Amino acid sequence: MTKEMKEEIVRQLGGFNRLRVMVGASVSGLEDGIQMNFKGSNKVNILQVRYDEGRDTYNVTFFKGFKEIDDMRGIYAEDLIPIFEETTGLYLTF
Repeated sequence: MTKEMKEEIVRQLGGFNRLRVMVGASVSGLEDGIQMNFKGSNKVNILQVRYDEGRDTYNVTFFKGFKEIDDMRGIYAEDLIPIFEETTGLYLTF
């Protein structure tokens, strides 16, 4: 996965600046997506978004520390923010 594709995932979540300001996020690249560590949620604190090229969707996994909390498959780009907000209780939109 290219750097530009990883940056597109971040844009679909609201962009680097919004993620940093709204949830104190730090973002790192994975082979097939991104990982975001963030603050403020008692439920989860790590999000992995992996691109499923064959289906043109995302696989989204939430963690609390090293424990997997939720794993969702076949997620469309427009659903990334609502899923993040619903799962974490944090908001990326105003």
